[in-house]
Amino acid sequence: HYLNPETHVPREITTEARPGWWECRMSIEQVNPEGPCWRHRIRLHTGKTHQIRAQMSALGAPLLGDVLYAGEPADDFGLR
Repeated sequence: HYLNPETHVPREITTEARPGWWECRMSIEQVNPEGPCWRHRIRLHTGKTHQIRAQMSALGAPLLGDVLYAGEPADDFGLR
């Protein structure tokens, strides 16, 4: 993915390279169901601001509680 460094939360993200945008690379190494959610083991190959949040949301798996990137509120699952 590529993140626009000029935008604020939520950052613009695309799969196409664009001039001046940050390249973001990560590997999803493990995915396990955990109750109504899924737990992922992620290895970052780059460390850009909001990278995990933006990439997981772009992949259709937003972080629980991260409503800025389309995640469900944690309270909806009885988690805190």
